[in-house]
Amino acid sequence: MILMVAVLLSSATIYAQHEVGTISLKPEVGMSIANYRGSDSGGSEARLGLVAGAELEYQLSPKFSFTGGLLYAMEGSNLEITDYSLRTEYINMPLLVNVYLAKGFALKAGIQPAFLTSAKLHGKANGLNVDVDFKDAYNSFDFAIPIGASYDINNFVIDARYNLSLTKATKDNFNFNGQSIYGSNDLYNSVFQITLGYKFDL
Repeated sequence: MILMVAVLLSSATIYAQHEVGTISLKPEVGMSIANYRGSDSGGSEARLGLVAGAELEYQLSPKFSFTGGLLYAMEGSNLEITDYSLRTEYINMPLLVNVYLAKGFALKAGIQPAFLTSAKLHGKANGLNVDVDFKDAYNSFDFAIPIGASYDINNFVIDARYNLSLTKATKDNFNFNGQSIYGSNDLYNSVFQITLGYKFDL
């Protein structure tokens, strides 16, 4: 969809924030709004988490740039009507093409490999905090399609994107104290993220 828009607008006047050939570094921090989608996502609610890392951008032309990054992201979900949450952590590696539609404003799309670093069921039982390691039940690799937009303001960059995972989050049933939490492994990460970064040329 984004690439189709880029083709349609290719004849228009499109502006880049930086000169052609420039390499920029953008440290960034922000918030993820994570949940699951799929037939077994019933009973899950959005969970807020941290996103932090950095991205490099290379200005390919006045219209297009390429971005590669490394981001730590808290994902997972809260479980409806309980005090429990599924808390996952990933190292995301977004690779994006940016299409500049106006000075500082870009639409973006690409691919995002990610690697699971932690997965826990967290909650309270009998007044005590409970952390159960669920990493063995999760797939260690995730592959997503990120789409979004960004806007540069005096080197500060507001970035909003949605990461649509194409690989299943889990391997098999979740069971806790003999009770199934999700019926099967038809679960996919579904994550919105909003970050604020500072871009400077190298």
